[in-house]
Amino acid sequence: DLMDWERFCDLFRKRVAEKEKVFHSMGLTSEEWSLIFEQLTEKEIVANKRLLELGLISKEDLDYTRFAGELPGTFNVEEMLKAYLAAHRVIDEYRCITDVCELVHLAIQHGYRVGVEGAQGAHLDLVFGTIPPYVTSSRTIAGGACIGLGIGPTLIRIVRGIMKAYITRVGNGPFPTRMDDETAAAIRGGGETIGDEFGATTGRPRDCGWFDAVIARTGCRLSGVTNVTVTKLDKLDRLTEIQVGVAWNIQGEKFLFTPADSALAEDPNLEVTYVVLPGWQQDISGCKTWKDLPQEAREYIEYLEMLLNQQATEPIVIDRIGV
Repeated sequence: DLMDWERFCDLFRKRVAEKEKVFHSMGLTSEEWSLIFEQLTEKEIVANKRLLELGLISKEDLDYTRFAGELPGTFNVEEMLKAYLAAHRVIDEYRCITDVCELVHLAIQHGYRVGVEGAQGAHLDLVFGTIPPYVTSSRTIAGGACIGLGIGPTLIRIVRGIMKAYITRVGNGPFPTRMDDETAAAIRGGGETIGDEFGATTGRPRDCGWFDAVIARTGCRLSGVTNVTVTKLDKLDRLTEIQVGVAWNIQGEKFLFTPADSALAEDPNLEVTYVVLPGWQQDISGCKTWKDLPQEAREYIEYLEMLLNQQATEPIVIDRIGV
């Protein structure tokens, strides 16, 4: 729609007129109407804090108040169309609109290998995620690739899961294996080094926890994971001991997978069964092959692989570097 500018304007004006009827029926005052746009502006500024700090956008770009009409329940359509016109020009310049479904299928038919990268974690999935409101608005498990790209599940040959050697979380929600503050701070870093645990966009510090096999197993099951890449193993370099959460115990029942009753994940009596493994206490950032890793680091990876394969539908293999 946006590429056919005249058609877009006609459609947009009709859509706005429909919305104005809805807002008129709500009987909003001028003050209430203005407040809505002021609050939207404040939320955008918070959400785009990092982009503002980098100078990539300005606060004026996020000023929603210019979109409010003079009368309550009305919109400043011309200002809104100006914003869309700017987007139209950028997209038109780069010629970046196409039928992605057709593009992917053509690539497959011509023998290309197609890689699809998912965003966000499996437990943020709209349906299978932890608990609303701690989820996102889309399908983040591997099946979401089929929904989003218009491809059938039979075309997917390998599902590669990406996991950290520990677990992190930004925002609210259950976090059974959360580390104590001192250990978490050591893992998180100060934010000055690439790989420190701070939100890439917002800069918020991430909560850190021990590897949670319950969450990891469930993520693998939901996405049909066949291979796993473990990242940030070197963040554990300085620890003398490393804990691994192998099971949840809730109301006398042992769970190897997250329970379907999501409220159980927030049960204050939830207990995690931990196994403690020895750390390697040396810098592994220069290791290029599996054999370069200290024995304790190799044993840690092998132990995680064993945990992931408990009650797995298909065998799951953790990648060995340089192999």
